[in-house]
Amino acid sequence: MRRLGFAGFALLALACSLSGRAQAGTSPRSFYVQGGFDGSGHSLSDLERYTETWNAILRSTRLPAGFDDVGWAPGFEVEAGYHVTDVLSVGVGFSHGTHSTNGSSAGVLDAGGSPIAVRYSRKLEASISEFTANVTYWVPAARCIFLGAQVGLGMGKLDEDVSAVATDSINVVSDFWSGEFTGSGFTGGVFGGYRLGLGAAFSTFGKLGYRSRSLGRFRGHFSRNGEPEPGGDHDYAGLLNTLDPDAYPFRAVEFKYSGPYFSLGLGVSFGGRR
Repeated sequence: MRRLGFAGFALLALACSLSGRAQAGTSPRSFYVQGGFDGSGHSLSDLERYTETWNAILRSTRLPAGFDDVGWAPGFEVEAGYHVTDVLSVGVGFSHGTHSTNGSSAGVLDAGGSPIAVRYSRKLEASISEFTANVTYWVPAARCIFLGAQVGLGMGKLDEDVSAVATDSINVVSDFWSGEFTGSGFTGGVFGGYRLGLGAAFSTFGKLGYRSRSLGRFRGHFSRNGEPEPGGDHDYAGLLNTLDPDAYPFRAVEFKYSGPYFSLGLGVSFGGRR
């Protein structure tokens, strides 16, 4: 595996040295702007545990487990910066990613010999916006290859809508909860990638990295059937738990949007010494 890694790097270095285009856009004292598609993996382990718990509850009552976890979040990123030297650039960036999931579970329960048709539904959307300061090192022997690090501020948001409907031979009972919660925290990350010049000023790039983004507990408000829940803002603990808070007590969720990511995009540079 180590030999394969060295061989891969050697091939990239050779491609850079053979193509002057690969070095376009890294001239000292030049400015650059770049942006593109961003795909992020969110660990969100507490949120996934909450979802898994409710899927287990549904299965225990012989209802299908219909709630999905939050996975990869598609989004975008932009960055503007300055090439200080041949091998060093600094910049500021902004990225945003959103993942939404819908789920439902329906079936018939036996309540003392009387069948009750029930249906649970949930819509959840988790997003994060991040402002960063970035520093990038361009490998001298192959300046199309870069390594870097970033620090910043992440601002997360979560919206959740939950509904429950129960129907027997006489009555229909329904409840609907809706909530919005936010939080923020410091972030950091590392990345590496490859940039290929498309002329004197334009380039395309691909990047892989890892972001650490622990935003702590989110606070916000929620309502039941359109009426605000008393008590002001609350720590987010999963609106499904409002179906039976005595049996499933609230536990505040810690939001960790950490995970690997990749991005693909285009850039342009201007000014500087060529």
